[in-house]
Amino acid sequence: MDKKDMMKYLEILNKRLADIGKTAEIVLFGGAVMCMVYGARSFTKDIDALFEPKGLIYKLSREIAADYDLADDWLNDAVKGFLSDKNDVKLYKKFSNLNVYVPSPEYLLAMKCLAARIDSSSDVDDIKFLLKKMNILDYKKAEAIILKYYPQHRFQAKTKFLLMDIIGEMNEK
Repeated sequence: MDKKDMMKYLEILNKRLADIGKTAEIVLFGGAVMCMVYGARSFTKDIDALFEPKGLIYKLSREIAADYDLADDWLNDAVKGFLSDKNDVKLYKKFSNLNVYVPSPEYLLAMKCLAARIDSSSDVDDIKFLLKKMNILDYKKAEAIILKYYPQHRFQAKTKFLLMDIIGEMNEK
């Protein structure tokens, strides 16, 4: 899905909510934010999000999937394992019956670092993009952002080494 597709499906979701007189909230994460908000990439395979009311949004998203030939999990909450108790989100788009929120760049960086899927995803490129966007060229500053959202025990060694490598490369340029 590209930005245009994501907006289209969120508008359809809003319309279906309006048709039944319901309202909902959704917080986008991951690739959807990197694509839609920051333009860091041109597409994402799905929309990782949290949403309320959960049951209703899942029902409507399955209907949209069937109507528009989308994967059943085009909208999913698999991101919930990476959430912080200190979440930091802001309103991105207000539809008539759907409010769409996105995380701050700092929170998104911390989440991307926590996931740090080095071998099979865009996480590394997303981390590089967010570090550049926030002009973070110091490992300790990046680490402080992560520790603002997550306890030390969730900050894996692989993430520390990845950040050191990325920031080292950025400082060489």
